[in-house]
Amino acid sequence: MLGRWFRLLCGLAVLLAGLAFHLKNRQPVTLDFYVAQFDLPLSWAVVSSVVVGALCGVLAMLPGLVRARRTARRLTRQAQLATRAAAPPDAMVPHGE
Repeated sequence: MLGRWFRLLCGLAVLLAGLAFHLKNRQPVTLDFYVAQFDLPLSWAVVSSVVVGALCGVLAMLPGLVRARRTARRLTRQAQLATRAAAPPDAMVPHGE
């Protein structure tokens, strides 16, 4: 319950900080991409560059994450097989005595 309130307060603080950033940085800037030119508020340019950077970071980490999950699955399967092989067969355990 306390964790939910903490996350809510943190989210609200980030939202208010973003709103204050947007209100203080509304001057227009021109972004020139050689083939296109955009005029937009500075706050939108900064936020969009942060989002694009985060997406690039996630995409860069993706191959390693997939490889790690595949390795973990393979090792889990090997451990299960080794556990089954090391366990005594059920036929040797007396039942009902």
